[in-house]
Amino acid sequence: MKDPRQSSFAVLVSLATSLDKNNVNSVRTTLNKALESGHHRLIIDLNATEHIDDNGLTLLVDIALKVKAQYGTLALVGVRPDIHLKIEERESYELFRYFVEVESALNALQARGLS
Repeated sequence: MKDPRQSSFAVLVSLATSLDKNNVNSVRTTLNKALESGHHRLIIDLNATEHIDDNGLTLLVDIALKVKAQYGTLALVGVRPDIHLKIEERESYELFRYFVEVESALNALQARGLS
């Protein structure tokens, strides 16, 4: 996971090749810090992510629910079809906004003030 990028309207977190039991706690800490610092628009870049296990999916849903409780937005970028299917199987699809590119997500959040 790269260090998060912050702007006045969103925090961008780029994940590594996997989100699983080995790194889920460090990702959770990073995302919770962003929320605790008052950011309610998060962008998670999954372009490099090839695998997400149940721990990773649970984290994404938990963070999405926290963001939603703050009337915010959690955008996922570059979601692979197999990961997208796992999200759909959990019936969590509506918790996220989906984008192909990071810049598209940043522009949408800024221009529309999506929340």
